[in-house]
Amino acid sequence: MVALLKELLQNPAAHAGEQHTAYVEIQVGTESIPQSLRDTTGLVGFAGAEQPTQTLQDAANPVALTADPGILDAAVRGDVLRVRFQVVQPGDRTTLYNGAGIAELRVVGADKVGSFS
Repeated sequence: MVALLKELLQNPAAHAGEQHTAYVEIQVGTESIPQSLRDTTGLVGFAGAEQPTQTLQDAANPVALTADPGILDAAVRGDVLRVRFQVVQPGDRTTLYNGAGIAELRVVGADKVGSFS
């Protein structure tokens, strides 16, 4: 699963539209980003194939998360989420991180499984 996640984050065009599951430690959550800006900024976190046991465990895998209202509304810094996401085609990315080396994931479902705050 680790190799697959790395491939999804580094080569999204080859996996556009596919749905997968990962764990994300939220670094910039809803406490910092109002709803009106979430499609352009997304929430920011670190993605991993397994639930992290320590903070910043997956810092090598930064991601921007977008979602329909209601899915990520309660996610704040330090939360660990198990997310079901769709790989976004590079041309369909909406966040300001487009082209900055940060993968964008469209979250279709999320469960809080832990917290480092």
